[in-house]
Amino acid sequence: MHDVYRLLITRKRKDESFSEVIRRELGTRKDFMALAGAWREIPDKDVKNMKREIRELKKRSTKELLTSRE
Repeated sequence: MHDVYRLLITRKRKDESFSEVIRRELGTRKDFMALAGAWREIPDKDVKNMKREIRELKKRSTKELLTSRE
C-alpha cells in the first residue's frame, strides 16, 4: 500500500491533485472504469489507513500551499 502511495507522489506535479495524476496516468475515463472493483479485496483496515494518509497529505499540502503564498 505505501509503495503505491509513494509512486503516486513521485508522479504528482506541483499543480496537480492526486485525482489529476491518476487521470493523466491512466488515460481516458473509460480506461479508469475498467479498474472498478480492483481494490475490493483490500482489507478494511488498509483502506482506513489509506484514507487517513490521504487526509493527512491534504492537510499538509494545503498548509504548504497557504504558507507559500504568504
